[in-house]
Amino acid sequence: MEYEIVSEALTKFYGLKMAIEDVNFCIRKGEVVGFLGPNGAGKSTILKILTCFLRPTKGRVIIDGMDIIKRSIEIRRLIGFLPENVPLYSELRVRDFLRFCGRLKGLSRQRLRDDIERVVEICDISHIKDSLIRHLSKGLKQRVGLSQALLGDPSIVILDEPTSGLDPVQRVEMKRLLRRLSGKKTVIISTHILKDAQDICDRVIILKDGKVLREDTPEGISKAIEGQRLISLKIKEGAKEEIEELLRNISGVHEVILEDEGEIIIKADFDPDIRPEVARSIIDKGYELLELKELKKDLEDSFFYLIKGATE
Repeated sequence: MEYEIVSEALTKFYGLKMAIEDVNFCIRKGEVVGFLGPNGAGKSTILKILTCFLRPTKGRVIIDGMDIIKRSIEIRRLIGFLPENVPLYSELRVRDFLRFCGRLKGLSRQRLRDDIERVVEICDISHIKDSLIRHLSKGLKQRVGLSQALLGDPSIVILDEPTSGLDPVQRVEMKRLLRRLSGKKTVIISTHILKDAQDICDRVIILKDGKVLREDTPEGISKAIEGQRLISLKIKEGAKEEIEELLRNISGVHEVILEDEGEIIIKADFDPDIRPEVARSIIDKGYELLELKELKKDLEDSFFYLIKGATE
């Protein structure tokens, strides 16, 4: 199996603060891989190391057979990068901006001319090549940013929150563009929009507190909690510790997680269905039950459960 990117025991400290620790992963050529995790999980740090912007404190990353520290200049030529906040020059026209970026990448005049036509076609922005960037919508600006990332035909494309801030239609269009790259390029994205990761990624790597919590396909992560039932309930008022103890004593309950704003998550056996017993137990104790529902077993709920401290 051919891996284009291999991370071994990757660790980064900012002073005394640990950002990531002993992060291991492998990414195959042509894969679309998403890094998921709450704020502070280490997603951006990993992307910055992969783009050779940061040096790791410990461990190593091999990209296309090259060490990122020893051969960073060569590796940078393999990578196209779209940061979360795209650094566009609003006073330039789209064509001029892409020409400027291509020159920074060292493309020859003829190749740059051909490459601009190629990337604007891929990103479906041929009709705005002569428009001033400041007049473009957020979605079109994001596509211009993706176009500059694709200049030079990099084998690896790294995208930080590529759908963040887009409206629903723009998100669909961006996801369609990213799916076109699948199999042709190795694509790495960082996102907090779990539905987008499920729609785009072949595989996801979930981070928590700077460490890899789980790595699998979106379907595989969802299946990790098959055979189990996740129940969400809300109670108007009551002593949390007493309610937690009450729920833990119900047969079939494996874990009780107390959330903000009165929400409680229960992990339980799928069969038998304990929801009627949960409702009776709460009401019999005199608490007012506001809501009780079963959570769907999709990537979002699986992610939520894993991040909240479930064991594998």
